[in-house]
Amino acid sequence: MRCVPAMGPEEAGVVRVLVVPAVTAAKHIPQPIGTKRVQGGRPIVLLSTAENLTGAYLAAAGRHSEGALLAPGFYPDDADPTQKPFLDRFIANYGVAPGVAEAYAYDATQLANSNNAGRTALATALASGTMAGLTGAIQFDANHRRSDPAILYTVVLQTSDYQIRLWKAASASSTPAP
Repeated sequence: MRCVPAMGPEEAGVVRVLVVPAVTAAKHIPQPIGTKRVQGGRPIVLLSTAENLTGAYLAAAGRHSEGALLAPGFYPDDADPTQKPFLDRFIANYGVAPGVAEAYAYDATQLANSNNAGRTALATALASGTMAGLTGAIQFDANHRRSDPAILYTVVLQTSDYQIRLWKAASASSTPAP
């Protein structure tokens, strides 16, 4: 797929939704990692940064992207016990699910509030510890840059609906688990 520099977030979402069915039509069937055989094609794993990922993606392309690995930075997964309390409060107050900016802002606020001993103590604590946040395990290196592993999401079929869930891999060759 070729990138178009003048493409805005709205157009990028449309292109992403159109590409997934096109891949399926070419007999490359998106399936979870570890799938051996697929009727009518060969299994592949879709990978995407998935910026501005919303539930609209599932309605348009969920059935074509089961097992896809997505890295949007954050996706409001109400099945994740770490996210659920924040999601419930946010939706109750604002009527919509939070996006990636709100999740990172929440994590930053939690970090700032975690140490009342001043800036130096906070910097020392951040360089030596890890905190669980909405955007994954948060840790920093000696240069105060985030050094935690990225979180990934996957598309799974749950009862008759496709859902986007946090991907938890036991090993690099394991099947994504919801």
